[in-house]
Amino acid sequence: MSRIERRKQERLDEVRRFAKESDIPVHNMELLNVALTHTSYANEHRNLKVHDNERLEFLGDAVLDLAVGDYLFRRFPEWPEGDLTRAKASVVCKPACAECAANFHVGDYMLLGRGEEMSGGRTRVSILGNAFESVIGAVYLDNGYEVAAKFILGHMQKFLDQIYRKLPKKMVMSIYGMRSSVMRDRIMIRQYGWNFSLMGKHLEPV
Repeated sequence: MSRIERRKQERLDEVRRFAKESDIPVHNMELLNVALTHTSYANEHRNLKVHDNERLEFLGDAVLDLAVGDYLFRRFPEWPEGDLTRAKASVVCKPACAECAANFHVGDYMLLGRGEEMSGGRTRVSILGNAFESVIGAVYLDNGYEVAAKFILGHMQKFLDQIYRKLPKKMVMSIYGMRSSVMRDRIMIRQYGWNFSLMGKHLEPV
């Protein structure tokens, strides 16, 4: 076995360990390795024909949008398009994706070029956020949409929960105008699926 082949095998072992430790539902380790390969590393190793994660990022971004959009569409049947769009944007934003990636230590397993490595690329929001989308792309290709959506919603739960504590301003104003708190709660439950507590100032799904 050549040095290059040995290094490749060691790398795949690292990726396999990452998948096991972080419970990433991907069986194709070469695919997951691509998801963890930054373009800066690929550019520095062109002689090895290394593929970067940009195409997987593109695919993962689309799957992420669909999974979160589908969840919001079904969860809030009374919300208009504008409110759904704003809610989705707050969940799928780059900082949220980066936090999800950091939670299962994606940065520790990324392949980065020297410049990115020295400038703190392993903790950079843009790189981590893009890597999370790339991993989603790998999960989707390896398992299909249902597994990918479950993976996404599981890791995005914190940000989805934050939506539960917020309402579009026009909904809040129309409900605040009612004198009866009982009536307010009934309207919330009937129209928006919420149990709204004015005293606790929070929202809980019914």
